[in-house]
Amino acid sequence: AGAAGAAQLPQRTPSGPTSSLARWNQAINLAAKAGEKERAERLLSEIEQSGLKPDTISYNSVIHACAKQGDTASARLWLEKMRAHGVAPNAISFNILMDASVKADDAEGAEEWLPRGGGGGG
Repeated sequence: AGAAGAAQLPQRTPSGPTSSLARWNQAINLAAKAGEKERAERLLSEIEQSGLKPDTISYNSVIHACAKQGDTASARLWLEKMRAHGVAPNAISFNILMDASVKADDAEGAEEWLPRGGGGGG
């Protein structure tokens, strides 16, 4: 699936008057599914350079790309960047991190992302 996904990646990044955050997010998601973490990270940076503001979907896709490669440290870092830029993580954000921790055989890390009582949301 990785090679087939990579073959479908657009060769150019979204640009011009027709570009939208949704198109950028689609490109990041394709990179994440293809296991191209560095490309996903670069695309998120390019969103900011284009004048748009990344949203929860943008960050979740990059976090997913990190998790897919087993890079839980980078996934955590992107969650912190997400919060630092005023973008609120959602249940999907935490599910991605929990799944990555489980796959890395890090039970303690997985428990960190379990929902807490009281509705604090993280």
